[in-house]
Amino acid sequence: MTIESGGKRLYTFPDLIMSFDKDTGMPVTTAEIKKDMDIVIIGTKKENLKLGAGMFDEELLKKIEPVVNKEILKYL
Repeated sequence: MTIESGGKRLYTFPDLIMSFDKDTGMPVTTAEIKKDMDIVIIGTKKENLKLGAGMFDEELLKKIEPVVNKEILKYL
């Protein structure tokens, strides 16, 4: 849902964040990532994407914040 580096937020849903296996180049879900696995993570801002209104639904995103323990709404 978020990518941070050096204490700075780089990407926040609905930005696109994807992870790939470094060796195969295949996409990897967060559930598939294992300790010591070499992955590459890429991201792009929501402004570069064609997104529907549901991706900006504040009521839904408000429910996500306590689950991921990260602020989401302030980055919309």
